[in-house]
Amino acid sequence: MPSPLEVYFQHFQLIVYFERLCLFKFMIKILRKTHLTIALLTSVFIVLLSLSGALLIFAPSLDKLLFSTQWTVVPQGKVHNVAAMVSKVELELAEKVSIIEPGEFAEDVWRFRLQSGTYVNLDPYRLKITKQYTFEQHIYGFTMLFHRWLLYQDEQGHRPMQDWVSITALALMINVLIGFYLWFKPKAPHKRLKIKRFSNKKIFYSQLHSVLGVFFCIPLLLIAVSGIAFNWKTPTQWLVQSLTGSQIETVPQVTYRDDGSENLPLALLVDKGQAALKQGVIYRIYLPSNDQPLRLRIKMPQESHAYSWVWVDPKSAQVLNTYNAQQSNLATQVWHFKYKFHIGQFISPHMEWLWLIFSMSPILFLFTGLWLRLKRAKR
Repeated sequence: MPSPLEVYFQHFQLIVYFERLCLFKFMIKILRKTHLTIALLTSVFIVLLSLSGALLIFAPSLDKLLFSTQWTVVPQGKVHNVAAMVSKVELELAEKVSIIEPGEFAEDVWRFRLQSGTYVNLDPYRLKITKQYTFEQHIYGFTMLFHRWLLYQDEQGHRPMQDWVSITALALMINVLIGFYLWFKPKAPHKRLKIKRFSNKKIFYSQLHSVLGVFFCIPLLLIAVSGIAFNWKTPTQWLVQSLTGSQIETVPQVTYRDDGSENLPLALLVDKGQAALKQGVIYRIYLPSNDQPLRLRIKMPQESHAYSWVWVDPKSAQVLNTYNAQQSNLATQVWHFKYKFHIGQFISPHMEWLWLIFSMSPILFLFTGLWLRLKRAKR
């Protein structure tokens, strides 16, 4: 016969176990309601951002496909001199050029940004303007404005909806983590990583929601963080620096003041700058202004995107400074990688199709989750 003390201890253990079970069930119930509430509150934004994000991945290709005569050319002979192209644009439109973006491929047009902010596409072989437009008047520009700022801009030029976009991305991250916990916490979660295609709708949608949520958890978290990094830079930079154990480097600042004398030929200046980082490819050319020298943004072979720079004095063609981003530390390279990772342009061109699936998956989770909830409510 157990002693009274042993009986009391057994009863005490049963009470503790029962309390823990009730607390666990209560916590799961709260998490499920939180999961649903976040989904409902952000549903409209999630749908808009998912659709625009998916479109943004292929927007440049769609511009070339649907409006090929405006965005592509037939290569013929050699590309004209940069100075000749600038002269053509400025003479025809009677406005100064501020930025030049060379075509990535031989069949691409060169893009020129005028001081008014409008853009011009130019055939570099025939010196023919193929399109004049504002940033939002092409598929990529419109989609970019929608995805990052929801098209809204106030009278002061601020874009307050960018914070709402970041809040939506943060809410998505929280919901993904809650969903992962709801899958992981019960016993043997790995046994629930299967989808029975021929089950009834309720079981099929439930398994689809859970299994894809588990597999897409990490990619969705990283895509959301990389998107937030474009707006909330300070906290995301702190996160990167904490994980890598190093500080993100800043691009050097070059002081310059135009003395009013005549600039040297543009082609000479570009050649001098290119020679300073000759292994790289020019991504963008910033023409000199009153307080800025000629600046070349260059993509080096080991960079995911163009983050290297060369500064050239337009009066003497002297290279004032260079910044080779491929030699930067780990934190800087991780920070620079956020753009290409966010749009899925790395490792292989086929990654974009995988990113398309990731971009559309929040809509699937929203649909299956709400369907299951409505079924439970109806029952």
